[in-house]
Amino acid sequence: MFETQVPMALKAVKVKLDPNDGAPIRLCTLTLACEFDLLVAGGLGGDAREALASLKSGGMTRCELPIDALLVEAKLVAEGKSIVLKNLKGTKATARAGSEEKPPHIDLEFAFLFEREAWAFFGEHVGALALVTMNRMQMELLRSVEPAKSKRTVQ
Repeated sequence: MFETQVPMALKAVKVKLDPNDGAPIRLCTLTLACEFDLLVAGGLGGDAREALASLKSGGMTRCELPIDALLVEAKLVAEGKSIVLKNLKGTKATARAGSEEKPPHIDLEFAFLFEREAWAFFGEHVGALALVTMNRMQMELLRSVEPAKSKRTVQ
């Protein structure tokens, strides 16, 4: 899923106002839908592969996977236009079993701060199919590595 173009449907975009003590913050939620296959399951990590196997075998029909540890930069290309969104924070992934004719599919939900260019892009292309390329953000890669243990002792 990462650094590979994956066709995904731009399913929904919502904006909510997060009032806090200071200036109000507009937070966007983007939902991308695609086929749930080994490429996507491998990119999500964690229990995603087991969930995929269970959905394919009929062991479950629907599941929700937390993807809040996922922080990505995404390039979306739809109908000849493209946009790059930085700091997309994963919120949840909802996977559903398919049928004999259709494979399992998954909705990936991400949150990001409101950007006028993104809002215009999604206003034109919501519901369209987009080629999505995601890259893990560098800070997220650093968090996934365990810190080295020091052999020094304090006396």
